[in-house]
Amino acid sequence: MHRNAQSGLWCCDPLAYWMAREIWAYIVQHNLPYHPVYDLEPDRERARMASWPGSAGARYGRWRLLKHHYPELWSYFVRRYPEASAYV
Repeated sequence: MHRNAQSGLWCCDPLAYWMAREIWAYIVQHNLPYHPVYDLEPDRERARMASWPGSAGARYGRWRLLKHHYPELWSYFVRRYPEASAYV
């Protein structure tokens, strides 16, 4: 738990310090469902289904995943925010 300095709200990030290997081990151990895009991307360490449109999305390659796996959505996004095309 930590307090967000900007909003003053308390935040809980229970997986914040887990490595991707630990998360996938937990998913497998408990036979949990997961988003199918993880099966499309060979590097599960980098694949994330968190918020993709922000600057972190560009920095961590999430926009590339969007462009590659969901081209129609990527086209819509770039029409709306043309500057995004500079990152992919």
